[in-house]
Amino acid sequence: MSYLFNAYSNRSPGAPWTTGAFTTSPGDVWWVNSVGGVNDDAYGRTPTAPFASLNYAIAAASAIQGDHIFLMPGHAETLFVANITLNKSNLTIEGLGNGGSRPTFRITAGPRCINVAADDVLISGLNVVGTINNLTTFFDVDNDDCTIDDCRMMTSAALEAYCFINLATGKDNLTVRNCTALQPTDPEGADGAAGTGFLYCEDSENILVENCRIDGYFETGIFHNLTAACAGLWIKDCYLRQVFAGGATIFELVAGATGGITGSLGITVGAADVADASIIGPIGDHFFIGADSAFGNDGGGGQGAVRGTVAS
Repeated sequence: MSYLFNAYSNRSPGAPWTTGAFTTSPGDVWWVNSVGGVNDDAYGRTPTAPFASLNYAIAAASAIQGDHIFLMPGHAETLFVANITLNKSNLTIEGLGNGGSRPTFRITAGPRCINVAADDVLISGLNVVGTINNLTTFFDVDNDDCTIDDCRMMTSAALEAYCFINLATGKDNLTVRNCTALQPTDPEGADGAAGTGFLYCEDSENILVENCRIDGYFETGIFHNLTAACAGLWIKDCYLRQVFAGGATIFELVAGATGGITGSLGITVGAADVADASIIGPIGDHFFIGADSAFGNDGGGGQGAVRGTVAS
């Protein structure tokens, strides 16, 4: 395979113009910045002349070849009229910057979201903020082999989301790593309803959630599998706090679901007793809890946790 060397020009303060190259992608490299960017085909090739919006960059990109879109620090978009639709396969979306300077997408109307509509998509480094009540989901993943890495998903008081990542029925190979999901108040959805939880899936295989912090009120369960059992749901090195006091749990899985959790701490604040079933929720007899994971509740003051050592 021949890799394209994607050159761009830039200048350090007080220095002459220089050229640089990115060799991390076999395809084209595109740049996006809402500050000074222009949605015109003459733009997008360099960080000094970027596109203004992510959807315009996606339209310019090619499928399959491995194009890479960089979102620059300070980039901001509002999802009101249309979704962000990632419909080019083998595409990488990478946000640059740290903390609040990272690219930020504010969802201000429903049912807007970031929609993954092609296979083999990688999304990293984004802040996604829900600013509408009863938001359907942040990420609507409708295809296989999606990776969501180092993204922060946030709601606020009275502006909650039903779901954070909704994986379409029968879609496989989802990886969620290094992500944070924060929801400080209770959503208004019906407990047990489809499309609720941090991660919702049906009849999907090979899901990995790794090194994530998921904290707050999540309708039904943090991991929710309603009707058709998922296979190979693996959770590793995560901090999970379910604050919902209305019976919601960390796991809400179909009896035949397979997988396991290792190296993690789960707290269910509303649980009244310390039995594993009350703290964890329904998981069936094919989902395993590693001895290096622990679960606790706040019914007795939250002073301790119970190690999970059983299969169900």
